[in-house]
Amino acid sequence: MDSERQAITDKINKLLALATSDNQHEAQLAAAKAMEMLMKYNVSKGELERAEFTRKDSTRPSMNDPAFGFVGLLLGKYFSVKVVRFQEEKPNVLGIKFQHFAFMGEEHNVEIAHYMGVYLMRSFNDCWEKDRKLHKLHKRVQTDYYQGMFDALNERLEETKVKVEKATGKDLVPTGKELSRFVLSQFPRLSNIRGRQGTGDAKARGAGQNAGIGVKLQRAVRTGSDGSRRQLT
Repeated sequence: MDSERQAITDKINKLLALATSDNQHEAQLAAAKAMEMLMKYNVSKGELERAEFTRKDSTRPSMNDPAFGFVGLLLGKYFSVKVVRFQEEKPNVLGIKFQHFAFMGEEHNVEIAHYMGVYLMRSFNDCWEKDRKLHKLHKRVQTDYYQGMFDALNERLEETKVKVEKATGKDLVPTGKELSRFVLSQFPRLSNIRGRQGTGDAKARGAGQNAGIGVKLQRAVRTGSDGSRRQLT
């Protein structure tokens, strides 16, 4: 939406707000003017219903964990957010360049995606540490293992998404152009998250798939300042 079009929709939204005024005369005038502008400029309901977007960053000290890319792809695909991975330009005093995930979307969706991102990263790492010893897997096949986990989780989440969309008749991941514009305002030089390429090790990938099948996709919760826990999904 260009600046001129944005100014028009902002004006209509203000008029619609005035149309709910207790002053009947003022409300009628505002409603009439809003209707006039809607017809004159052919403004759709979707243009008026602009979502408020937010951004939340999550930080980890390692750039070398291949789970980052796979988890980022899952979050972007199934949790109604855009996820961008970026790195600090300068290292800290210990020489570490921290790795960040930026979660962007509507506040409720960002909360859920952030929770799931932390949970999935921990699941990927914990499963790998367990299975690399159990199956005697070399570090070089870690990406193949994570690819297997991604495949299994992607299939499970896709099945759930299709079932819910069929039952509700609604698209579960309506990120849309407005969110894309918000992301570009935060990251003008954006590149997509990609999972790393593995070595093609079938044993590691199979072990990862089994691990992904076993990961419990628990519901997101928020812990309040008083220690109480509230379910987000």
